[in-house]
Amino acid sequence: MESLARSEPALASSLVALPLAFLLSIPAALGVARGPFRHVPPEFQRTKTYSDEDGEATDSDQLWRVSGRWQRVTALVSAVAGLTASLVVLLPSPRPNGHTIALVAQSGIWVLVILQAAVLFFESWPTERFRLSKYVACTAVLTSLSPGLTLGFVPDHTSGTAIPLAQAQSAQLIATLACIACSAMIPRRPDVFHDGRLVDRQSTVSTLSRFSFGWASDILQQVAKNPDLGPEDLPELPHAARSDVLLARLERRRASGRQPLWQLILATHFGPLLFQILVGMLSAVMNFGPQVALFGILKALESRESDTRTSIFPSSPWLWVFVLAFAMVLNSVLGARLSWIVLCRVGTPIQSELVSMIFAKSMKLKNSTMPPQNNAEGGGQSGNSGQRSVVTLAAVDARRIAFFASSQYLISVALVEILVACGLLFSLIGMESLLAGLAVAALVTPLNIFLTRRVAHVQGSLMKATDGRISALVECLQGIRQVKFSALEGQWQARILARRQVELGCFWTAAKYHVALISLWLFLPIIMSAVSLSIYALTHGTLTASVAFTATSIFSNLDAALAGLPGLLSRAVNANVSARRIEAFLDLPEKEKITSLETSISMRGATVAWPASVDAKPDPDRFLLANLNLDFPVKGLTLITGRTGCGKTLLLTSILGDCNIVSGAIHIPVPPTAADRHDELASPANWVIDNALAYVSQTPWIENATVRDNILMGLPYVEPRYHQVLFATCLEKDLDIFSDGDLTDIGANGANLSGGQKWRIAFARALYSRAGTLVIDDIFSALDAHTSHHILENGLTGEIAEGRTRILATHHVGLCIPRADYCVILDQGCVHAGSVEALAQANILSHLSLSAETAGGEAGVEVKTQKPGFQSSEVERPNRERSAAPLKFVQDEERATGSNSWTLYVNYLIGDKQVVSWALAIIAFAIFTSLMIGRSLWMSVWTSSTAGNGSLKQRVLLISSQQTLALPSGLVSSKILVREGDSNLSWYIGIYVGISVATCVMGAVRALLVFNATLGSSRNLFESLLHTVLRAPMRWFDTVPQGRILNRFVADMSLLDTDLSFDILFGLQRCLEMIGIAATAALVCPPLMLPAIVFLALCVRLGSVFLAGAREIKRMESVARSPIYEQLDSCIQGLTTIRAFGLVERYVRMMHGKINDHARASWHLSSLNSWITLRLTLMVSFFSAVTAAVVVHLGSSIPASAAGLILSLVLRYNLSMVQAVKQCANLEMDMSAVERVVEYATIATEDQGGKEVPAAWPSEGLLQVENLVAGYAPELPPSLDGLSFTILPNQRVGIVGRTGAGKSSLSLALFRFLEARSGRICIDGIDISKIKLQDLRSRLAIIPQDPVLFSGSLRANIDPFNQYEDMELYEALEKSCLVQRHADGALILPAEEDMSAFPSLSTLVSEGGHNLSQGQRQLICLARAVLSRPKILVMDEATSAIDMETDASIQKSLRSEFGRNSTTLLVVAHRLSTVADFDRIVVMDAGRVVEFDSPRNLMGIRDGIFRSLVERSGEREELLQIIFGAGS
Repeated sequence: MESLARSEPALASSLVALPLAFLLSIPAALGVARGPFRHVPPEFQRTKTYSDEDGEATDSDQLWRVSGRWQRVTALVSAVAGLTASLVVLLPSPRPNGHTIALVAQSGIWVLVILQAAVLFFESWPTERFRLSKYVACTAVLTSLSPGLTLGFVPDHTSGTAIPLAQAQSAQLIATLACIACSAMIPRRPDVFHDGRLVDRQSTVSTLSRFSFGWASDILQQVAKNPDLGPEDLPELPHAARSDVLLARLERRRASGRQPLWQLILATHFGPLLFQILVGMLSAVMNFGPQVALFGILKALESRESDTRTSIFPSSPWLWVFVLAFAMVLNSVLGARLSWIVLCRVGTPIQSELVSMIFAKSMKLKNSTMPPQNNAEGGGQSGNSGQRSVVTLAAVDARRIAFFASSQYLISVALVEILVACGLLFSLIGMESLLAGLAVAALVTPLNIFLTRRVAHVQGSLMKATDGRISALVECLQGIRQVKFSALEGQWQARILARRQVELGCFWTAAKYHVALISLWLFLPIIMSAVSLSIYALTHGTLTASVAFTATSIFSNLDAALAGLPGLLSRAVNANVSARRIEAFLDLPEKEKITSLETSISMRGATVAWPASVDAKPDPDRFLLANLNLDFPVKGLTLITGRTGCGKTLLLTSILGDCNIVSGAIHIPVPPTAADRHDELASPANWVIDNALAYVSQTPWIENATVRDNILMGLPYVEPRYHQVLFATCLEKDLDIFSDGDLTDIGANGANLSGGQKWRIAFARALYSRAGTLVIDDIFSALDAHTSHHILENGLTGEIAEGRTRILATHHVGLCIPRADYCVILDQGCVHAGSVEALAQANILSHLSLSAETAGGEAGVEVKTQKPGFQSSEVERPNRERSAAPLKFVQDEERATGSNSWTLYVNYLIGDKQVVSWALAIIAFAIFTSLMIGRSLWMSVWTSSTAGNGSLKQRVLLISSQQTLALPSGLVSSKILVREGDSNLSWYIGIYVGISVATCVMGAVRALLVFNATLGSSRNLFESLLHTVLRAPMRWFDTVPQGRILNRFVADMSLLDTDLSFDILFGLQRCLEMIGIAATAALVCPPLMLPAIVFLALCVRLGSVFLAGAREIKRMESVARSPIYEQLDSCIQGLTTIRAFGLVERYVRMMHGKINDHARASWHLSSLNSWITLRLTLMVSFFSAVTAAVVVHLGSSIPASAAGLILSLVLRYNLSMVQAVKQCANLEMDMSAVERVVEYATIATEDQGGKEVPAAWPSEGLLQVENLVAGYAPELPPSLDGLSFTILPNQRVGIVGRTGAGKSSLSLALFRFLEARSGRICIDGIDISKIKLQDLRSRLAIIPQDPVLFSGSLRANIDPFNQYEDMELYEALEKSCLVQRHADGALILPAEEDMSAFPSLSTLVSEGGHNLSQGQRQLICLARAVLSRPKILVMDEATSAIDMETDASIQKSLRSEFGRNSTTLLVVAHRLSTVADFDRIVVMDAGRVVEFDSPRNLMGIRDGIFRSLVERSGEREELLQIIFGAGS
């Protein structure tokens, strides 16, 4: 009967295992029945190359290399050996029937394993063979159940001649392990490649390598050896993790029905989310395995001490040592796998698809302007401030949602841990003690709910404050040129810092609530354990070591679960706020399609308006173009003209579909999609597509790419057409000047181009395109007369434009009208349209500025017939051979390599009073750690009271008297030792509760101090970064894309504000806890120190190996974010152009590539995190098992209380060690954000020093330029070369010359944006290089060619410092032709006459002034200059976008306002009428002054350049009258 009872476990396991083995054998049987080639794809039969959705193998031989032949052979041999061993066990007799049945079942399972292993030779396709191998391994696992349970229960009367049955069972276990290992080593497939890049091998390698993350070791070694690798050098993402695949799947799900974003994410990623929850719950259960084993070990040791063993099996400490090791190893594997699932299958894909979806949505948005105003023109390229939050949505909100999605499983894990902990505690300490602890939790629940709600409220305010700060920052960066021209760096710094202060206030409020939550969840398990154990001790009269330390360990697990809940709740709140923000963005109205089946563009009773934002209030007075009835001639040239602000751009935009159609209809031919165009098959015969559109915007949109790439815009390079376009747009001369011709790299927004060059490249893009309809917004405003004629004759009306419909909005009617077929005139709400002949007969054209000279003699002007200095280079010049690679204007983002320097930590930790804050935080951590360890020590003292009835001092000495222990008397205070006769439990309980309360208080204090210190360091770094960036040279802004700067200010600062705080908090906690435990262990059990030190050294070594590669990949990930922000910003600015060209899909594909680059770095960083997690936890498992074995081996020499203290310390030390290594690694990697911020905070700035100037300087306005040589960068040739001239006080000087002659460079040199290499500029006798920049720039004034306004009121843009009265402001607006006067001299308010102007000084202006036309922005800048009355005023093409009539009025105003004895006026102009009556004209070419005299004298120079410009101008007669009629 005893033998039968002993065989019951084996019988039960065999009867369960055999049916499972049959089920696991079904796939193998089906594989045999269906044949060996069923799974071979037809493509392989044709190509003999393996391929799947991830990619394609390079050759067919790879199938042989992944056949796993030796693994299959070894698995089969192992299975046969296992069957042989099972038969050896089965043959001896007699034995109990139950035992025989178990052995027969065992042999049957081995037979099934052999059959499955044999099928592996039958299956030829690697992925199917891999799938079957997993069934072999699982079935082999079943063979281990019976030998494992029967080992030790074999009969005692075995034959002496037979092989010992125990050895046969052991042989079966060895065969099982060999079979499992070999089956798990069969690879899944050959290496596959996608676009020439190796695909991540996680789905390629064997099961063993997959679960051990062995494939990640190759990546770690590769990156550690080559730290300069980029994201493009890492293995490609698998198909399911690529951005385009994720977006397509998400949009399909979203198109199926409207649902909240969370439901959408849940439905799309249901499988991985569910899997991580299940694995997490299993891991949560296994987390309590060490506690159960600890209880078993201590219970067994207590049984030895009391000599009251109840049974052999449950009281065997060695069994519990095995349970401890097995539970920790299994949990290590589960934890590492869970880490990979969380990051690679949930976090990274969700962030990628959200960013993709945000970008795709931004490409579809209705191009509204904020705030809505009664403005005729505007909109341009840039979106509103709401669209500017797209960067925040992608950089912050998407990350927060992905972060929570990847950690939400911790909610279910925490619930499971709470339930399991309650169950274990119930069985350990009883219902009364457990209920007492739960009552504490119930009491604090309302407080937890309150705090969570407050956190949610604060997070909403925080996100709004962050948006405000980023919006101000983006606006400042976009208008940085104007900020620096006006010396407004200090004012903008104060404005941004004010918003930053609001944000930090929200952060601090949130931090206080976080501290309250952290304190609450720290308080809860500590007080629960104190209350529960106190009640248990009072109820039972004693507290044993097994109960005390096991319960404390369980409460520690509960502590770990609950401690993470504040952060988890914070993430949930953040994610919820972010989800609502993204949902609101996704719900914004999209651009409406207004295409029709007609072949021409027409309008029937159409009334159009600029689209307003969805939250804008209805405005009955908004500007409208009403009752439009237009028929644009097919393949003809249409002119749209009218005064500044009359609605020309609105009319063009309505053709593009970016307006609101209030009534009527607009008919536009349906443009083909990108897929229908088949651009790769285009030829000269089918190049032009009639229905396709191209657009040249009011503000030319230029990408950061080469000249050629900006022109081609993704189209194939057709050399004849390309050169024809270069000639037509007069770009050949420019390309000849450029160092790398058409391969010259252009900065974002054409930073290294002149205004004319930007216009001509944008026009060249339209001409080169396949569009049959060209929509063009005044391309002539920034061009000189020669270039304008050339472009008109060879571009707009030349051969390249034949057969194309051209619609041009322009003020240069005299130049273009002779070649026009149709004309639309907008005049104060009235629309006149018709052929040129019809309008002329109706006398409608009479008021327009026309020139008879334009119609004839100037036709056919070609560049190569111009005078020297304006001649064209050879057409082939752009393709000239170069000895070196083209220089990059925008350099690749630099990335540090190697470990972080100590100076980086010093920069972060040391700041304004930050040393004291960090010192206090570290002291608080030390006290907190001491209290936590003190609880365990006091628990040991308390539980040792059960060892005897002696005094407290005797019980302390009992622990310290052991040979292996040395608890010093200093750990027990004198107050404790004088109570030698006191055995009252209240003494122990009181001390324990007191320590617990003190621990909770210090836990709150240390968290508060850390948040205070980190926010202080973050504040200092932000202020330093902002101060430095605002004072960086203009060249730096031109060569550093805005996306890189935003990456520092948005993503990196977000990490500094939030994640780094928690990294430091938990990192310090784990490190100090580890040190404290090690010190305590050294005092309590010195023999543990040596293995603990060895273990520490191994962990540190493993961590350093991990960091060597992970740090570089983290830097890759940080750098890979910048291109995403750059493209976001660039595409938002060029949205209208991108959509007009039909290139949305192209830019979405480009964004997918950039997102995949970032995801690739994140993916492999996550894989390395799982790699280190597995190895660290396995080492922890080994060290814990060895320690437990040592304690058990010492046996009775160690009391149970001391053993409990040692084991609990070891378990806590192991956890602290793993967490400390990981937190230090995370801190090291997250410090890359500090590294990147410090990098930009320490760049070279403009010299802010210099001499003081007199308060009234400049008082005269004398300007002297002496042999000035200046360039944009030291490595570039000078743009001003030996420039010399003198301008007397109060003179009006015009500066003219061909595009690129150096006119704008002279303006920059006056403001010291270009520092003199030699020579000097003197103003009133003072060398401007010797004075302070602030004094120089604040005393001069400039109206730039591309004026920038800032968000706020009209008053704030004209008078930012509130220095003038309203009437003075209106007078300045009047002089700038923005308001008018009655005949009696009274001002006409804008609302009284012209709805296209400004209702009041409170009229709101959007970011950059994009709700205004280019001309209106120029007029506002002019009003600002009129108001400030500078002694020297520079106007750089300041009226280029203004109509002729308004320009004439402005010139009259300038002559009166900035006339003699008032201001020295320098005007850079292409419109000669602007400067024809000036005192002097400076004619520039190639950075030199080639002519300098009065206009009349210059006209007397035969073959002179100025004379040539006048003669070839469309305004020749008017110019001659101005020049010679002005008198001497």
